[in-house]
Amino acid sequence: MSRLEGKMDEMLAMVRQRTPAGAGPAAIGGDVIFSGQFHNVIINLLSQLSHTTQGAGGFGGPTPPPLPPLDEDGRPPLPDPGSLPPRSRPVYGRNPLFTGREDELRDLARRLLYDPAGTPAVISTGIGGIGKTQLAVEFAYRFGRFFAGGVQWVSLADGDPAVVGAEVADCGALMGLWSPGEDVALGLAEKVARTAQAWRGAEPRLLIFDNCEEPALLARWRPAGGGARVLVTSRSDDWPAGFAALAVPTLPRAQSVALLREYLTPAGRAEPPAALDEVAAELGDLPLALTLAGSYLADSPSIRVARYLDDLRRVGPLDHLRPRDGATAYSWTTHDLDVARTFQISLEGLAPATRPPDAAARLVLAGATCLVPGEPFPWALAAGMVEAGDDAPLPDAAVRRLLALGLLERAGGGRLRLHRLVAAFAARALAGDLDAARAAVEGAVISLAYEQNVAGDPRSLREWEMHLRHVIDAAFDREDNTTATLCGNLGYYLK
Repeated sequence: MSRLEGKMDEMLAMVRQRTPAGAGPAAIGGDVIFSGQFHNVIINLLSQLSHTTQGAGGFGGPTPPPLPPLDEDGRPPLPDPGSLPPRSRPVYGRNPLFTGREDELRDLARRLLYDPAGTPAVISTGIGGIGKTQLAVEFAYRFGRFFAGGVQWVSLADGDPAVVGAEVADCGALMGLWSPGEDVALGLAEKVARTAQAWRGAEPRLLIFDNCEEPALLARWRPAGGGARVLVTSRSDDWPAGFAALAVPTLPRAQSVALLREYLTPAGRAEPPAALDEVAAELGDLPLALTLAGSYLADSPSIRVARYLDDLRRVGPLDHLRPRDGATAYSWTTHDLDVARTFQISLEGLAPATRPPDAAARLVLAGATCLVPGEPFPWALAAGMVEAGDDAPLPDAAVRRLLALGLLERAGGGRLRLHRLVAAFAARALAGDLDAARAAVEGAVISLAYEQNVAGDPRSLREWEMHLRHVIDAAFDREDNTTATLCGNLGYYLK
C-alpha cells in the first residue's frame, strides 16, 4: 500500500470513529470536517499530494521551473524579474527603477535556494532608508517562481498579534486553505492555526517577515521545521549568534550614479558622471536619499546638478531632501520618504528613563557625531565614551542598543560606522547633549590612543588616525590641557 493510500485510510478511520452509528453522510459535517485535528490531516495529505501530482494537474498547481545551474564562478545566476507563483501574497509590486544589489540577491539565492542544507532563515539588516524591503521585493520577483508553495509576505512592524494574525490569515486564504464559504464562519485563531500548519509542511515556500526587530517576535510567527524558507528585514544589527545575517550596505558608487540616471534619463537630462558622483557622495550613497534627489532633479529641469549640490551643502541634506508638494517621488513600498523621519523612528526607540543602557547609548550616538562622518571607527572608541563604574557591561550594552535600533552599523573587523546622514540628523536632534559628548569623545580618544601607543604597534592607531586628527582639529582653539594631551598622543604616534 502506498503512503498516500495509508494517509487516506487514516482519514477514513477518523471519520468512522467520529461519526455516530447509523448516521448518514450529513452527520459527517461540522463536527468532523471542521475539527482542527481532521483539518490538519487534510493539510498534510494535500501537501504530499502536491509533491506527487505536480505536473499532472494536481493540487500543487504548476510545477516550478528547475533552478538554473550556477555560473562558472560558482554563483547563482540572476533570472529576469517575473510573476510570483500561485498562492502568493504579494504586498508590493516590483519597483521598475530598482538598481544594483546583484551581490546581495545572489547571496540570498545561495542561502535560501542553492545550499544543499539550505538556510531556514536569513536576516537582512541595515539602517533606515538602505533598501531592505526593496531588496526583499526584488528577490521575490526574481526567485519566487522557484518556491512551489508561493511567496507569503507578512509585516511584523506593528507587532500586535491581532494585526499580524490578520495578515497571516490572509496568506492562508490566498493559499486556498479554506473555501470562501467558510471564511465568515472561521475565527481568526483557527485561520492562523491552519496557515501555520501549512507553513510547517514539506512544500518549499518563501516567507518574508518585513520589519522584524526582535528575535522573540520572529519566533512567535515563523514555522518550526518544514520546507519553508524565511527572509526577514530588520533595522537591528544585533541579532543573537546562530541567526544568518546579511548586512545590506550603502550602494557602491557606480550603482548610486546608475540609480540617479534612472530618474534623469527619462527626463531627457544628460548630466556628467562626475557631477552625479558628487551628489552620491554628499548623500552617503543611501538609496532613499538618492531616490529623493533623483526625483527632485527630474522634476526641476532648470536646476543643474552643480546648483543642486550648492543648495544641498548650504541648506543641509536632511532639510533639502524633504518631500515637496507636487513632487513625483513615489514610494514603491509605501514607506515614509522623509529621511529625517526615518531616522527619528529609530531614535525614539531609546528610552533613557526606563532602560538603563539607553542614556549611555544616547551619549555614544552624540559622541559619534564628533568623529569623521561615515568613516569606520573602533568599537573600543565607542565603548570608551561610557563611564562604566560598577556596571562593566554597560559600555558594550550601549553600543549594542544603537546597533539594535539601526543607528550604528557594523563595519567589519570590530569597527562601527555612523552614516553621514544619520550623523547630521543626530547632531541636530541631540544638540543639547553635544558638550558632554565632546568631552566623552576626547576622553575615549586619549585613552585608546595612549593604550595603542604604549603597545608600540602603530597599525592599530592607523586604522582610526583620521578620527584622532578630526577631534584634535575641533579642540585646537581651546588650547587647554585636554588639547595638549590629544596632540601629545598624535605626536607620539607620528615619531
